[in-house]
Amino acid sequence: MSACSAIATIDAPPPWREGHALVLDPGSLFRQLLTSTLRRESGARVFAVGNHDEAMEVIRSEDPSLVVMDWSPFDETGQEMRLIRALREHENPFVQQVPLLVVSNRSRRSDVIHARNMGATDYMLKPAPPARVIGRADHAEQNPQPFIKATRYRGPDRRRRGREVRDERYKRGADVRAGLVDPLSAARNGAIAVAEEVAIFGCALTRRVVVSLKRYLEAVEVFTERENEVVEIHRAALVQLERARFQGGAGTAVVTGLEQVVANRLARG
Repeated sequence: MSACSAIATIDAPPPWREGHALVLDPGSLFRQLLTSTLRRESGARVFAVGNHDEAMEVIRSEDPSLVVMDWSPFDETGQEMRLIRALREHENPFVQQVPLLVVSNRSRRSDVIHARNMGATDYMLKPAPPARVIGRADHAEQNPQPFIKATRYRGPDRRRRGREVRDERYKRGADVRAGLVDPLSAARNGAIAVAEEVAIFGCALTRRVVVSLKRYLEAVEVFTERENEVVEIHRAALVQLERARFQGGAGTAVVTGLEQVVANRLARG
């Protein structure tokens, strides 16, 4: 076997109109309307399912080029959002980036923000005409955003850049290097941003993590690699809590251990 023949290739999914489209909706009427429209208006093979287990299987096996999913108003814990996570963590990096549209009766601003923070490409309120859903899918495919892989987020880049802000200067780390903000202020601003996100759709344990981080950053006077280690520990804890929430774990031990780390660090000065 030659060296070249041993190299694995990763196939990019075709345009959604030529590939596989996944429709998840427990309500048969909207599912049937959207499915028939997708089949009529495109050459896509459409997989229409009524529950998340079936949708997860399609994502694992069929490499979809488009996903349209319902988010139930009765999903109080956000468990249904695990479908977005499965797509954004797909083993094929091209599939990770396909358009994912949420169509839901949930009209609260906090719900829209949560879906977007989970990695949804777009959000539409029901009743959304199938033609409008198709238009949003076309727009998302024709205007792709850079794909972000961060500690707590995977999905399209949602940052809004000012007209005079270009390239790395927009990023917080680059702002520090450019002298636009000092490291400690940047870290505190980041903690405030996380606190606002958690306040919208968080649990008691994630709030404890944010309180712990803010407490630590308010107590220190400089920000070096040592302080950054504590920040990264908090970020890792938030990731673990997210996974525990979607996998049914409690996560209390993670937070308790984190709080003890902060207490020890502050005690040593």
